[in-house]
Amino acid sequence: MLGFSIAGLLTSFIISGFNLFHLLPIKFPGRDKLIEISAAYHLYARHWMATVVAFGVSVIAHLATFTTFLFVAYALHAEDVRKDPPQPVPAVDFFAVMPIERTITAVPISLAGIGLREKLLQVMLHDLCGVTVEKAKLIGSLGFLVILICSAPGGLVYFIYKPSGVTHRVRLRDMKEEVATLEHEIAEKE
Repeated sequence: MLGFSIAGLLTSFIISGFNLFHLLPIKFPGRDKLIEISAAYHLYARHWMATVVAFGVSVIAHLATFTTFLFVAYALHAEDVRKDPPQPVPAVDFFAVMPIERTITAVPISLAGIGLREKLLQVMLHDLCGVTVEKAKLIGSLGFLVILICSAPGGLVYFIYKPSGVTHRVRLRDMKEEVATLEHEIAEKE
């Protein structure tokens, strides 16, 4: 899956970088998406400082999520039971597991990754870190619960927030149409 994603990213980067999407037939599948991606790449390049800041913030957000699960593991006294005497799970080993878990549970095959997360952590934490199966399942469930509880106030604000100056609710379809129009205008200018 990672290889396919990287190949697709590189292909789209090459096609948009050399403006090759104009050579594609009008009915080529995904041509409109390539034009949208090209517009996005050009915006990223033009506003490179904002892109770097956004990338840094996303790294911090991921590390915060990983750390939440790590602290849940420490709170449960998760130990590598293969060692004599058992020792706490090293953060490096734990952080090696989390990107894989986060990537697989992001695939929309279950509601918020529930069940899948616990099974992945059960297998990976047990095999790589020596954590007992029961604690690995509990780490997955409690880590998700901590993140859910901490995110609930922001979700509540999101649902009740109404921007100032807007007299009516903006529909998602209208936003999508406006973004698509702007992307095509940017692509045509370049």
